[in-house]
Amino acid sequence: MIRLILLSFCSLLIGIGIATAKNDGLSLPKIYEGSVQRVIDGDTIVVNVKLWPTLNAEVPVRLLGIDVPERGDKCEKAINMRNDAKSYLQKKLPPGTRVQLHDVQKGKWGTRVVAWIKYKPKKKNWANLADKMKDKRLACAYDQKRRGKWCTPFFNPCW
Repeated sequence: MIRLILLSFCSLLIGIGIATAKNDGLSLPKIYEGSVQRVIDGDTIVVNVKLWPTLNAEVPVRLLGIDVPERGDKCEKAINMRNDAKSYLQKKLPPGTRVQLHDVQKGKWGTRVVAWIKYKPKKKNWANLADKMKDKRLACAYDQKRRGKWCTPFFNPCW
């Protein structure tokens, strides 16, 4: 049931984006605002997204443009990077933190969306979270096609 609700929301969000792109009279935002509910892992958070003045939805959002090791990656460097990335997100995005979602896209599995996530550090301009994580070497650049092989000897997918 939850998957059906998430799939419906993802379809709605993508449909809204398509309708906006076609300019068929709907005045919908290209940037969605919301608040962080929780961090799932090093590259996915749950956001309560404001879709319309009286319509909000809670949706998992994967950070566009980065890759972090998954739970199946069992070597020490992958485990450390995964844990560090999740800790960083939990520190930067505690529950209630305002975020913006840019370039929202349908996720690969249909149970989440993928988007650039921007947050506003104290008294600063909006910052791209993926860029900050790459700068701190907590994530690798990712083109949504081929993931890094985190546990292959003598191979570093990022640098």
